[in-house]
Amino acid sequence: MHDDVLLIRRRRIEAGLTQEDLADTLGVSSVTLGRWETGARKITAEKLIEIAQALGIPVGHLYPDGDGLSEEERDLIKAVRSNSQTRYMVKATIRALKEAPQSEYKHEPSSDAA
Repeated sequence: MHDDVLLIRRRRIEAGLTQEDLADTLGVSSVTLGRWETGARKITAEKLIEIAQALGIPVGHLYPDGDGLSEEERDLIKAVRSNSQTRYMVKATIRALKEAPQSEYKHEPSSDAA
């Protein structure tokens, strides 16, 4: 398996589809789909788009770094995961936000912003 293999198999399984189900939807054999999943065969951009549509996900989610997160968001996640005190504070903040009425935490620009 290659390092640059797309996440077709993982996303297919997450969607609850068999290889045969997805292959039928795409109009290809399960052998072809299997080769795309292992990286043994290249896939066209058109088929990649079809796969994403069949799975109900953005095309970017078929790529290893295609989680839809910005670099800043990935850095924040790493920081939370690496420090138990930070993780505790973030969880407490999330709980408080869920319990508070939304009107209490809507962002409004400060009057002293230049």
